[in-house]
Amino acid sequence: MEFIILGAFIMIMIIFMGRSARKQQEKMLDAQAQAVQVGNDVVTRSGFLGRIVDIDGDAVTLVSPSGVETVWLKNSIMDVMPIPLAELTEEELAAEEDADEVIPAEEDIANSCGVDEKRSSDIKDSDSQK
Repeated sequence: MEFIILGAFIMIMIIFMGRSARKQQEKMLDAQAQAVQVGNDVVTRSGFLGRIVDIDGDAVTLVSPSGVETVWLKNSIMDVMPIPLAELTEEELAAEEDADEVIPAEEDIANSCGVDEKRSSDIKDSDSQK
């Protein structure tokens, strides 16, 4: 009699644990389905952060913050997550703009390499003759 009660108790525990695991799995699948929409910032199961730019069947195209597009399987998208980027100060923005504007002239490049102007013009002439 004691074994029957113990067996019934174990069976009831297994049933309840299975139901809760199934509910949790359904919740995760719903969250994943809501995450896979064009324009969402998402994280993959491997930790890649990107924005969804295209969905084609099971293939999802993500663009990284640096602008590189990669293709992932739809089931590798884990959840919606904003991309954590550091905010730049006004000084850093100004420094980046200044750096973009400075483009060294051809003579400056030749001089920094130790090539004088006569030799650099000779090199240009020989290249144009080929």
